[in-house]
Amino acid sequence: IPFEWKHVCRGILRGLSFSYQLGRPFTKMCDGPVVRCVLRSEFDHWLLRRAEVAGVTVREQYTVAGLTHGRGGSLTVSGTGDPLSATIVVGADGANSVVGRVLNARRDFFWQVALYCEVPQAYLNIDTIDYESVRVDWGTLPSGYAWLFPKSGFVNVGVGCPWLGAFLLHSYLVRFLRAERVLKPGALEKLAFKGHQLPTLTRRTKLSGSNVV
Repeated sequence: IPFEWKHVCRGILRGLSFSYQLGRPFTKMCDGPVVRCVLRSEFDHWLLRRAEVAGVTVREQYTVAGLTHGRGGSLTVSGTGDPLSATIVVGADGANSVVGRVLNARRDFFWQVALYCEVPQAYLNIDTIDYESVRVDWGTLPSGYAWLFPKSGFVNVGVGCPWLGAFLLHSYLVRFLRAERVLKPGALEKLAFKGHQLPTLTRRTKLSGSNVV
């Protein structure tokens, strides 16, 4: 990133702490940073503002609905506002990209699911959290894992696995949080967890077309 961004960094983690099936963790510390933590709401906003300063025309409150090819290779972006014309479209619209659907069918991905939450500090037992390490549990679910990323003011906690195991995620997350003892009494019921489908690349997945990336 060719400009200053460290004011939105909420933590530098130098360690990796792994456990198998919620057992005793093994921690490895490194000399330099392994992960730099941010809040996406802050970090993405800063990137957007920097793009605007660089000359990008920003249209907020515009939800993209689709993308169609026209004559001569032109593209039309449709959405909640007036259609937009383009010669090249770069889809930076997340894992479930509207632009990506132009290049791939659902079967072109391997689908996984995740359940997570940014837990505010008011709900945390901060004495139980290692603010220098990423915390990961592996092997409790088939091909799934749980994570804990501490950062200033928050801890990002979550679980993920292939979509066939989606019904196991909530109970696994509760077990993980209880094992880690990171939440104050009564905090679990107050948290708003979010669930997402996560497409993982396969050999069939296309990353670009003639004028779409």
